[in-house]
Order: sequence, then structure tokens, then C-alpha cells
Amino acid sequence: MLTPRENALRAYNHQIPERIVNLIKDCNMLGTYVIVEKGPASPEFPMGGTGCDWFGVHWRYEESSKAPMVDPDYPPIMDDITEWKTQVKFPDLSKIDFKAAAEADLSSPNYDPDKLNQVCIMSGPFERMLDCMSAEDALCSLLDEPEACREFFDAIIDHKIELIDRLAEVYPIDLIDFHDDWGTSISTFMSVETWNELLAEPIGRVCKHCKDKGIFLQVHSCGKIETLIPSMIKAGIEHWSSCQGMNDIPKLVHEYGDKLTFFGGMDIRDIQKPGVTKEQVEKYAGERIDDICRGGVVFPLGNSSVPFLSDAVQKALAEREDFFKNPANCVLP
Repeated sequence: MLTPRENALRAYNHQIPERIVNLIKDCNMLGTYVIVEKGPASPEFPMGGTGCDWFGVHWRYEESSKAPMVDPDYPPIMDDITEWKTQVKFPDLSKIDFKAAAEADLSSPNYDPDKLNQVCIMSGPFERMLDCMSAEDALCSLLDEPEACREFFDAIIDHKIELIDRLAEVYPIDLIDFHDDWGTSISTFMSVETWNELLAEPIGRVCKHCKDKGIFLQVHSCGKIETLIPSMIKAGIEHWSSCQGMNDIPKLVHEYGDKLTFFGGMDIRDIQKPGVTKEQVEKYAGERIDDICRGGVVFPLGNSSVPFLSDAVQKALAEREDFFKNPANCVLP
């Protein structure tokens, strides 16, 4: 029987895994408390709490989302993208003790060498621009000052690559979950043309850098971004999360499952109807997994904001340990 790590690595190598990959249970989350790209993290607030990040942006933990948000009570640190070189102060990563953080993580009783080693890096180039300035100014900047935006995005990617290198020196990283949200609930923040012009090459650089280091890069982008998928693949993205249900996940799996893995895909509308019961959610979750997990490229995620869903997904996965013993489930839908 494959270990959780071996099973996940098989899927990330675009091979049929032994079992449906369960990233919630199958990963060691490393570097959580040393990477301060949002509010400072702690055991109580693993996604980040209230306080300043490395760039001086102040965050506030929101109980409703169980995650930090940029604190609106503090002014943006940048009001003009053409002045980013003077208004944004990059952190000096040489002053951060990554080695001590790694020693603590890898010696923790919670660390399991049989699990996949994952590091989460927040606030990619577009997100970092939204962190530093108002959303209105950021979106207008894409149209009014594309050259300055591209320079800023390149600088952020340079920072991320340095961060990845310093982490890889002390951590045995298998997978980086790299966050840069490009979508709303109804569409993308920008046109496909703008994404291709300003983000394709910077994102492609970090994809290639990780691939050259033997690290899988999973790009996390929420929202309805299905129109970007061909461009994302062309840029070098092979793994995508969180693949929310406002995208046509079955269609995308069918069209791109030979090139892309999908982490998420469970938050469909039927599961979010008012008054839905636990039993109904469990039924929907099982049927959804049976539908989209054929071919081994979907790793189901139960969104914690949807009642009963996370537990329902875990229950369904436990009931499907032999899913890929059925040859029909080894073929993309």
C-alpha cells in the first residue's frame, strides 16, 4: 500500500493514484509560522491573525471567514502603482531564521514523514497589489499603468523565488500551494488578454523555477476563472486549487484533465441550498466525487464555510478507498 505521500506524488505526476488524494489529511503543512504574507499566524490562527505582514500591511482576523483580511481601518501603503519602488518596502529575507522554523516543524510530534510536505505561499503578484492598495486603484492600474503593474508583478515574483529558495534550503518540500486569486463569483478581475500581457510570464517564471527544483507548484486561484485555464496551462501551470463550483468543473476535467490537476470542486449549488440536511449533503458529496474524481486528477475539498460539507467529503473518501480498483474510474470522464 502506498503511503499518503507516495500516493499524492503519483497523482501530481499525472498518474492514476492508488486512492483518491485527500490533501486535508495527507499533508504536512510546513512553514506556516515563519511566512508572514498575511497577518501573523499562530496555532490559534494558522491562516494568519491580526497584525502586520512582512510588507507593513495591517491585517485583521475575521471570524466569519476564519481568515485575516486587509484591515480597512488602516490606509493603503500604496496609492500610485507608478511609485511602487518608493511606497512598497520589501522584506529582507536574509534576516529571517528559516532554519530554526524548519527544525521546529520537522521535529514536531505532528510531523509525519509518510505524508506530503506542503508549503503555502500567500499573496502572489496580483493579490499583493490588492493588499497594498485599494481594489479600485489596483483594477484601474491594470488599464491605466500596465507597464508599472508588470514591473511590480516581476518584482513580487523575484521576491517569491527568493522565498522559495530559502525555504527549499531547509525544508524537504514536495508541493507549494501558491496563492494569487484572479476571480470573483461571476467572472475574472481582468480580461484574458490582460492576464496574458501582465501575469502569464511572471507566473510562468515561478512555475519553471519550482519545476527545475523538483517541487510541484499548485496555483491557488479562487473564483470563476475557467476562461483563464488555457492561458494558465500555456504559462506552465499543471496544478490548480481551489477550483470552486461556480466553474464548470466536470467540463474542465474532461477537457484539461490530461494537463491539469484540480483541488476542490465540491461546493456545488445543490449543497448550498437553504435548509439542506446533513444526509443530503453526504449524498451530494458522494455523487459529486463519483462524477469528477474519475481519472485521478481531482482532489476533493470540502469548503468549511458550507455546512456539513467538509465532514461529508471525508466520509465519502473513507467509503471510497477502493475507488480506482474499478477500471472505469481510471479513465477521465
